[in-house]
Amino acid sequence: MLPREPDGCGATQATGGWVTGRQQTWFNPTIGVLAGLCLGGFALINKIADSVAEAIGNVDDGATVLIGGFGTAGIPDELIDGLIAQGARGLTIVNNNAGNGEVGLARLLKNGQAAKLICSFPRQTDSWVFDELYRSKKIQLELLPQGNLSERVRAAAAGIGAFFTPTGYGTALAKHPDGVPRKRA
Repeated sequence: MLPREPDGCGATQATGGWVTGRQQTWFNPTIGVLAGLCLGGFALINKIADSVAEAIGNVDDGATVLIGGFGTAGIPDELIDGLIAQGARGLTIVNNNAGNGEVGLARLLKNGQAAKLICSFPRQTDSWVFDELYRSKKIQLELLPQGNLSERVRAAAAGIGAFFTPTGYGTALAKHPDGVPRKRA
């Protein structure tokens, strides 16, 4: 059971934070972390961290890491720098693309920390780090349509182990290597 706020989540304001109706939120301007959502008078876990290393915690070798952003927009550089410093290897990275130049996600790939990339758009003009790793068979690629990628993330977060989408049904993608179409179950 989550701890219940004595004032019902809404009468007091934390230092450096603000209150909006029954939602009490704190913001750490140094690292930009929001925490303290209050639902029905129950305070959720405070997720404010004093450092990137503390926020990341212990990422095990072989872990799957979802990284936001697309291209150079919205890439969490602090998270990526923290993963590089933390040193986990054999990571499966889920992102919309495969990195740009030699910064951000491309830097994590170049550092040899990723074994697999799950994305919807691996190729762009400056994705040479990924291109080199993929062509030399140093990284695996799972390519998904954008909608399937987002639905897979949503379904996993909701605890749904599998979902069906007819993407590719009746096309060459749906055929076995011998050319025989797959049968629906």
